[in-house]
Amino acid sequence: MKIMETAKFIFYFNGKESKDASYVKLQELLMANGWLTTEKGKIEPLHLYHTKENGECEVVLAQDTTDDDFLNRIDDLFKNLIESDKVLWVKTIYNRNTAKIVYNNVDKYANNQTFDIADMKEGEEVVIFIKK
Repeated sequence: MKIMETAKFIFYFNGKESKDASYVKLQELLMANGWLTTEKGKIEPLHLYHTKENGECEVVLAQDTTDDDFLNRIDDLFKNLIESDKVLWVKTIYNRNTAKIVYNNVDKYANNQTFDIADMKEGEEVVIFIKK
């Protein structure tokens, strides 16, 4: 089994959205930013996307190896999320692929973390954006 390099983003849209309404907004956001084709085909490195019952969205980018292009695409997705007027907050799973984003943003939201930042470990779910 091939090990994939991943970057996972978890986020929520403004308002109380149902799973279905959130999914429609998720697809619209991904299409508007070039992650999905108009036929809803995924554009690499988009690996998967879905919504949970509570309307929370998850998007995973994945690739065989970590390289500058993959890291730039991770940055692009984060930028797309925080620039959207529809996204309320964003979390990511801390790993070597998301480390730069985490280090640049974790201190801004220290009070919103469920762990001590000084003791952050790989695999922690980290708040990296909250709309003010």
